[in-house]
Amino acid sequence: DPVTLIRRPMVLQDKMLAGPSSQTKASAVALVDAARRLAGSKVDGTVVLAWTVLESLNRKGLEAVVQLHGPFSEAYLFSRNFGFTRDGRELAPADLPEPGAGVLAANPLAEGIAGTVKALHAEPRPGSTTGGPDWKGAQVGYLGLPSRYQDSPVELVHIEDVETLSNTVVRIAGGDVEATAAVPVLPPLPQVVEVGQGYEPAVGLIESLVAEYGVSGAEEPVRKTIRSLLPEWAEPEEDDTGDLWVTFGEGEDHIVFVAHMDEVGFLVESVLDDGRLELRTRGGAAANLWEAQAALVHTGSGDISAVFEPRPNAFSAKERR
Repeated sequence: DPVTLIRRPMVLQDKMLAGPSSQTKASAVALVDAARRLAGSKVDGTVVLAWTVLESLNRKGLEAVVQLHGPFSEAYLFSRNFGFTRDGRELAPADLPEPGAGVLAANPLAEGIAGTVKALHAEPRPGSTTGGPDWKGAQVGYLGLPSRYQDSPVELVHIEDVETLSNTVVRIAGGDVEATAAVPVLPPLPQVVEVGQGYEPAVGLIESLVAEYGVSGAEEPVRKTIRSLLPEWAEPEEDDTGDLWVTFGEGEDHIVFVAHMDEVGFLVESVLDDGRLELRTRGGAAANLWEAQAALVHTGSGDISAVFEPRPNAFSAKERR
C-alpha cells in the first residue's frame, strides 16, 4: 500500500514521536518491552500479556482473551478513550494532559498506581455482538498515553511516556523496573516499489486525469482533459450544469453510461486575519481524515501550497478551518 508505506514515524526534538496510530502502536511496544524485561523476573501468580484484535470493531479479540485465559482478579486495559466523556452513544471531547505528563489512569484500580495521572476517560461500549466481555467480578483499570492530533497522520506521543508505561506494567506484574533487555535486530523498512509494467497505456491515461483537480462544482480541468482524451469521431456536448456527454448510434434501445467528474474537496468561504482559511465542504468525508494533510488552494492567479491544521482532538472536530 503506497499510501501507508510512505508515512514513516518521525522523532521530533529527540523526544516526541509522530505518525499514524502512534498512541496505539506505542502502547503495544510498551507491552512488548515489558515482556522482555519480565522474562527473568519472578512474579506472584499468573500474568497474561495480550495484544488483541478487533477492538475498534466489536471487541471480539478482548472477549476471546477473557474466555480463554480468565477468570482474572485484575485487568489493565490500554485505552484510547482518554480525553473523552460519553454522551449516550457519542464521545464528547474533554481536557487531556499534554504528552510528557506521564501514564494516564482511570478507574480506582489504575488510579491507585504510583506515578500515574488521573484523567477523564470514556468507558468503552460493550462488544456489539455479545455485550461482553464478561469479567466475572475482576477489577478493571485503564492505562493510556496522552497524545495530540489523535487519529491524524501526525498523532503525537512522548517517548518518555512510553518508557513510563513499560515501567508501570513491570511494576504491576511484580518485576524489577531496573531490569533491561537488549533491543532485537529489526528488519529494514519495506521499500516503496511502483510496478506498472504491462499497463503503461492505461496507467498513462489514468495519471493524466488524476493529475487534474475537480472539486465538486469546479470540474473544468477534469472536463477539459476528458475532452482531449475522446476519440476523433466523438462530438462532445455540454449543458449549463457542466455535464459532458457524447451520443452516437440510432434505434429504439436507449442506453446511458455515466461516470462523474467531481471529487471531494472544500470551498474557501473566507480568509481569516491570521491567514487561515474558513472552508465549506464540497462532498462528504470523515473530517479527521484531512488533519495534517497537505493541500493546494486553487486561485485565479495560481495554486498555493497549504496544510490542514491538525487539532489536538481531530477525532471529534466538527468545525473545519
